[in-house]
Amino acid sequence: EVEAMPSFLPVAIVLAISHCLPVHASIIELRAGNVDTEKTKEIPQLEVSLQDEEQRPYLINLKEVNEDIKKSISNIIHESLEEYIPENTFVILASHPEIYEIQKLPGVAWVGDYKPGYKVSPDIGKGARKLTVLLGHDMHRGEEESLKFAQILSESCKITATMATSKTLLLSLKDEQDALKIASCTSNHHPVLWIEERKDVKVWSAPTTGSTHNLHDPATEIHFRSTDL
Repeated sequence: EVEAMPSFLPVAIVLAISHCLPVHASIIELRAGNVDTEKTKEIPQLEVSLQDEEQRPYLINLKEVNEDIKKSISNIIHESLEEYIPENTFVILASHPEIYEIQKLPGVAWVGDYKPGYKVSPDIGKGARKLTVLLGHDMHRGEEESLKFAQILSESCKITATMATSKTLLLSLKDEQDALKIASCTSNHHPVLWIEERKDVKVWSAPTTGSTHNLHDPATEIHFRSTDL
């Protein structure tokens, strides 16, 4: 028996590509392209009168990752650090006062905007009909807030957005809509962390119990006790 279901990948996998070889700490490796902190300007300090409390996404590049600096940042934004990207970098949501306080911490090497272009998978095709949207970590965001954001996204980008989890939205596009334009529109919304094409995977169902033989070694018997793989 075969049935289709949408695939979801952990944020750490879809956001970054890790390598076995050591990478210079100034390079932040994003799926959408690398960011060199030595060549990219930090966020500017706005006048107090221009600052606001809106939560925006930022890249926080640390001199090294340790519990002390993670705790210091968490205490400022009142959130745990969840979205890690090689090398020594986290994506966080923060207000202007919070991000400027973080910028002054001795363990922080560089702070930059998490730009809309960083959020869009390069694998999205123009003709994609389904997109998956991952939202940035927010321990205060429940299902009700996610449903409201799905409605905002639907109206703003002229698509149908539904909630899969409090952190995952599913976008359904019409045949005449350009998936790249929809992804670009979606990426302009601050809570959005990552956008990728949603593809169906096949799930093979097996009997509850039974046994079979290894195809490569008929003498080896394999016992299984699982409903679905």
